[in-house]
Amino acid sequence: MMEEGETRALPELAPAVGVNFAVDPEEQFATRAAWLSFVASLTQAQIGRKLGINRTRVNRLLAQARGQGLVQINITGRLASCVELEEKLKQIPCVVIASGGRTKAQGLRGVLNGGMCDVIITDGQTARSILAMEET
Repeated sequence: MMEEGETRALPELAPAVGVNFAVDPEEQFATRAAWLSFVASLTQAQIGRKLGINRTRVNRLLAQARGQGLVQINITGRLASCVELEEKLKQIPCVVIASGGRTKAQGLRGVLNGGMCDVIITDGQTARSILAMEET
C-alpha cells in the first residue's frame, strides 16, 4: 500500500515509451472519486464508504478533479444558453424599488435623483409625471 505523498513509477517501461508513469496518489484518488460520482452515479457518502474516506474528503476530491480539468461537464440541452445567461444576470447587483399611492411619482423621482437605481419600470401616467417634474 502506498503512503501519503508517495508516487509509484514503472521504470522499466518509461524509457521505452518516453512517458513518465509516476502516479500522483491525490490525482489518482480524485480521478477515482470523480468516476464513481459522474459515471457510476454514487452519492458522496457511497463514494466515501467505497474509498474508506469521509464525505468532506470526497467533496474536496471532486472539487479538485473539476479544478484540474479531470472532469468536464457539458450541458447540451437547447435551453442551456438561457440558463447560463440567467445565472450571469443573477450576479448583477440589483435594487428593486416599489412605490404606490398619490406620491408614487415624487418617490420614484427622488430615487432616481438620489442615484439609488438607474432604471424604473412603471406605468405611462407615472412616467409622464416624473418627466414633468424634471421640466419644472
